[in-house]
Amino acid sequence: MSRQIGAIALKKFLILIMVWSHSIFAEEVDDLYISLVPIPDQTLASRHQGINDALKNVLVKLTGNSAVIQLAAVQPSLKNATLYVDAISFEALPNNLSIYDNTDGLNLGLRVNFSHSAIDNLIRRSELPVLPSNRPKLIFWIVRDDVETGRRLLGEDTKGASFTDADEQLMTDLSRVMEDRGIPFILPSLDLEDQLTLSEGEAWNLASEKIEIASERYGADARVAIRFYRSSNGKIRGSWKYWANNKSYFDDFGVESDVSFIPPVINELIDSLAGSFSYVPQKTKNVVIVKVFDVQSLGNYKKINEELTRLELVNSIDLVSINRDEIHFAISSEGNSDLLHDALIRSGRFEMRTADLSHKDSSLSFDWITQ
Repeated sequence: MSRQIGAIALKKFLILIMVWSHSIFAEEVDDLYISLVPIPDQTLASRHQGINDALKNVLVKLTGNSAVIQLAAVQPSLKNATLYVDAISFEALPNNLSIYDNTDGLNLGLRVNFSHSAIDNLIRRSELPVLPSNRPKLIFWIVRDDVETGRRLLGEDTKGASFTDADEQLMTDLSRVMEDRGIPFILPSLDLEDQLTLSEGEAWNLASEKIEIASERYGADARVAIRFYRSSNGKIRGSWKYWANNKSYFDDFGVESDVSFIPPVINELIDSLAGSFSYVPQKTKNVVIVKVFDVQSLGNYKKINEELTRLELVNSIDLVSINRDEIHFAISSEGNSDLLHDALIRSGRFEMRTADLSHKDSSLSFDWITQ
């Protein structure tokens, strides 16, 4: 009897922990609702234009698609962007972010913090996609074909004596675009292991299997390969291909030589790739049973609940049952079970149980990874 009473008390205590931790982590602060934009001065007109530009940036970051700011449903909100603002502040900009020539030498920026709830309502009302903050990490394999130096992979180890001004501009543009889009990325170190696994020729040929093997050590969620060269007429031509969620996509590009090709190319690539990790908020919620095994303590339970409540996909969590080291949750989510599964795996704390890989019973089963 005492054991049964103890189990009931434990269950009630776990429920209290779940309610408490949900309230703490549901308002987790991140920089996806913040944008820093260049402005020419502090006039009212410049502030309004800066807020409008910042709202566009935030919508692109949150949805994963740069085309959303062209949608008719979004235009009224862009015209009244100040309605979504929580706070603004002026600050000096780095030289590489300024687009205005100021006589006083000051590069001025406007930092805009938008209301989470107001922006979320805008996205739901306009039926826009959502790219959760638990985002895929990309690895870029970039190979340049040069008449004088031949084919060369660009990565961390190329940032040395052989790193040209064009290489530096390329890396700067790549970092800026990825930061603007809120997507984490890494470059290969191009050490001896990389060189033995993937040659410049194999990278140029976008060899899927070789690129996959070379990428394994970096723990990336998606792989991107970009190849380019300067044609006889001076234009930059090339191709890109990515592999994500068991899918791949390929496209060619061509730009004028005096225009940096990275921003338009990477933006187009991210628009396509982000769709594999995005969802459109649904009016009818999907409920999935998530079974977590190897939960050895109340501390483990609390950490599990923290991980679940961090996910934008998750609307609510109900405790279904506790049986020794196994806990079952009923999770109401915006996307389908595949999106929830992928988000949990990407967190690095949940490992799919081998016996349940197909999850045909519409539930998801994981082992908790203790760190």
